[in-house]
Amino acid sequence: MKIVRKLKIIIIFLLLIKIQAQENNIQHFTIDHELSSNVINDISQDKIGYLWIATNNGLLKFDGIKFYEINTLKTNCLTINKNIVYAGLDNGLFVKNNSKELFYDSKKVIKIKVFNNTIIVATEQGIYKLTENYLQPLKINTEIDFSIINDILFTNNFYYVATNKGLWKLNKLNHPNKIDKIITTNISSLIKFNTKIIAASTNDGLYILDKDLKINNIKTSNNSTSVKKIDNEIWLSSSLNGIEIYSLPSFTFKQKINKYNSLKTNAVFTVFNDKQNTKWIASNNGLYQIKKSIQKVYF
Repeated sequence: MKIVRKLKIIIIFLLLIKIQAQENNIQHFTIDHELSSNVINDISQDKIGYLWIATNNGLLKFDGIKFYEINTLKTNCLTINKNIVYAGLDNGLFVKNNSKELFYDSKKVIKIKVFNNTIIVATEQGIYKLTENYLQPLKINTEIDFSIINDILFTNNFYYVATNKGLWKLNKLNHPNKIDKIITTNISSLIKFNTKIIAASTNDGLYILDKDLKINNIKTSNNSTSVKKIDNEIWLSSSLNGIEIYSLPSFTFKQKINKYNSLKTNAVFTVFNDKQNTKWIASNNGLYQIKKSIQKVYF
């Protein structure tokens, strides 16, 4: 019994050391560090290297030392193209081009994409294209036009549209003549890996689609919010289970980052890898910076 007790103490001690090692590699920013809100929805980076932070209480710019408030508008998502900042709001699109600021009215903006220098806006009700003066609604079909559009991917001359009603393949975003529904469950995020499309669903894990659209399903945590390829890994964020990391190209599970080993929350909305290969985590409990690789801890 004494030996068993000693072994338990040693195991607990080693686990505590590993957890502490992870925490030392992660810096946590909150409203105590001049963040306008602890709810961080998205992160992007401009050509100079400034980070742009989308929060529930506004848009921020971060120079590595100080956060600068751009506005106080609840910001859901970000995209930067040609050093112009596009921020998705609950009621439209905010655009900042140096000192010039513009606003375009629309439904709640979920995601902003750039295809051939055209800004495409995914909203809670259909897809829009940014023109010089307004956001033009694009017409696809009744189901997609009235769906929540979570993400859009363009590859091999086709658009893949992730909605709360499934994943669609289109030859055009406006009046397409080829429309196929590939998956029928809620798809939250899309990325491309080699010739494969990786679709994160909210209830059924990851769907891996090959070039012939044959589907392989990998069971993961539910409530996914985003999927990102970072280095040779897949980082899957969840609103309830933190982050799960999978090795590529095997898609084998590697580790978790969550409140049991690194963070103070399990609600993660996205991750971002900056130009310096520093990882940033957007959560409902502030902004996390991973300074270097953390040790594996499984829970």
